[in-house]
Amino acid sequence: MFYKDLFKQKWTLSGWVPYQWKLGRSMEVKERLSAETRPIEVTLPISVQKALLDNDLIEDWNVGLNFRKCEWIENRHWLYETDIEVPADGEYEIAAGMLDHCGWYLLDGKTLGYFSGSMHKHVLQLGHLSAGTHHIGFVFDFPPRWLGQYGYTSQMPVGKVRFNYTWDWVIRLVQCGIGDSLILRSCRTPELSVHHCQTTLNSLTLRIDGKNLPDNTQLAIQLLDEAEPVAQCSAVPGQEITLNDLSVEPWQLNGHGQAKLYTVKVTAGDVAEKSFRVGFRSFRRLPNPGAPEHALPWLFEVNGEPIFLQGFNWTPILPNTIDVPDEDYRTLIKMYKDLNVNILRVWGGARRERDIFYDLCDEAGIMVWQEFPLSSSGCDNIPPDDEESMREMALIAEDYMEHLNTHVSLFLWSGGNELFYNDKPGCRPCDGSEPILQLMKKFVEERTPDKPMVPTSPSGDSAYVIDEYYGQGVHHDVHGPWKSYFDDLEDWWKTHWDNADGLLFSEFGAPGASSVKLLKQYQGELNPEPFSDVNPYWTRPVKWHTEFSGLKFEHGRLPETVEEFVEWSQQRQYRSLELALTPLKRKFPACGGAILWMGHDCYPLPTNCSLIDFDRNLKPAAEVVKKVFTSAPEDL
Repeated sequence: MFYKDLFKQKWTLSGWVPYQWKLGRSMEVKERLSAETRPIEVTLPISVQKALLDNDLIEDWNVGLNFRKCEWIENRHWLYETDIEVPADGEYEIAAGMLDHCGWYLLDGKTLGYFSGSMHKHVLQLGHLSAGTHHIGFVFDFPPRWLGQYGYTSQMPVGKVRFNYTWDWVIRLVQCGIGDSLILRSCRTPELSVHHCQTTLNSLTLRIDGKNLPDNTQLAIQLLDEAEPVAQCSAVPGQEITLNDLSVEPWQLNGHGQAKLYTVKVTAGDVAEKSFRVGFRSFRRLPNPGAPEHALPWLFEVNGEPIFLQGFNWTPILPNTIDVPDEDYRTLIKMYKDLNVNILRVWGGARRERDIFYDLCDEAGIMVWQEFPLSSSGCDNIPPDDEESMREMALIAEDYMEHLNTHVSLFLWSGGNELFYNDKPGCRPCDGSEPILQLMKKFVEERTPDKPMVPTSPSGDSAYVIDEYYGQGVHHDVHGPWKSYFDDLEDWWKTHWDNADGLLFSEFGAPGASSVKLLKQYQGELNPEPFSDVNPYWTRPVKWHTEFSGLKFEHGRLPETVEEFVEWSQQRQYRSLELALTPLKRKFPACGGAILWMGHDCYPLPTNCSLIDFDRNLKPAAEVVKKVFTSAPEDL
């Protein structure tokens, strides 16, 4: 059986006027056509944008308004190509972990087929190949024109990530390229996959499926502590097995002990092998004291201990996610661990994260709340239910299950971010009866039965906190606010959080400026003066976070320097989060947790609700967040 990692190949990338690559020769003068952007050597994984930047063909999109100069990339066809060596005649295929987003795959100058969808893997059939050298290529077609923050969720295609098209915390940079993995293999290559994996404090339940295995294959399954055997058994592919009464240590949350991990090793004779890590823990969701009977339970009990959920909403590290180095994941997860975070909510406007993210959360003792890739749009916020969206979401759900179902850090699924009906004040969250949410739930119940799913975040009777609803039992899992609606923090903002009666606050925050150093480094041609929410210096990409009126309220004037504004803004963020987090944790267990929007910047924003800026420095407000996160409720 043949198996080759194509990331180790030498590749070239070229950019074409659409369809010129297919035409080959000019119809008029019969001359061979050439690429508009001549071939450049690249090493995979890499996005088109990063390759062009590395070769000085575009300017750094993080500086000034340079991101506007990148949109032409979306209006070309991009060709990745290389030569491959095939050792023997036979049937071959390519398994691609991430092709972002759609296009054609080529073999020896001929178009073999079309691929579409960046949220799941593709297995592309090459057919019968003779031994020797062959030329393969991937041509990327135009992405969808608009999938950004605003529009109609019910009409948004689900195969491409939306945040690339701008959100209130990132500019437009519509990624194109090859990521995750790219494997050339024979079509009969044996494979093992984990259909489902469940643990308790002392048991492990598994079902391992096989593909292209010899008849009567027996699987040998070992549970290892480092290299030491803990338990072992045999099974046939597709058989569910349970190992009980295991002598294992529990996987503990960050701040509660060691996040102990074990290795499961599965072998199918000498033809296939698979290893993955597991942890042992118990988990229950309990009703919050005083909650309405119909409310979902938002009190988490882990290993018999009620836990206040404290953490951040996780958004992509960069808009060009393909190019994020592993070290960036390690840096950020360590920063969150040091802040005593115990949960990260992987936001639904992007793709699932790379495998390393979940591995690091396993190691750090950080729970993961994973959303499927759906999000609100403003004009309407209900998920699509057309046939194509349902088909695509089934492929996405299968991919998510395959990559995530073994991770002990995965605690909760959600159908998406802010899916709701605009039919009442505060909006009414989707309840899970929607067809596409039913589809997701079916996958979750079959593949990860110990990891429950909520329809959306927020959920319950009201999506947002409405002051006039206090005391009526309608605030279950709620979002917002993301800054004080009034300039005087000690007035409405303090009163709001003292009276807030939600069972869980899974997304809220307060803005704070990035450092003066960072602002100057990325300002480019822009000028910070005038201090105004129409000055593009401050409004990349929106004006929501500047709060100039608050400084004017306190000082009687607008800021005179960038330094003055940054110092004031960062202190306001500190005080805002202190006033919010302290009373929420005091209310535990009636309040089950506080998950801040947001953790880190993926673009050098002048101001944002993040606690970690683009240069990976903590803003001053991180000090008070850590204080609350490391304190017991009764000590606040």
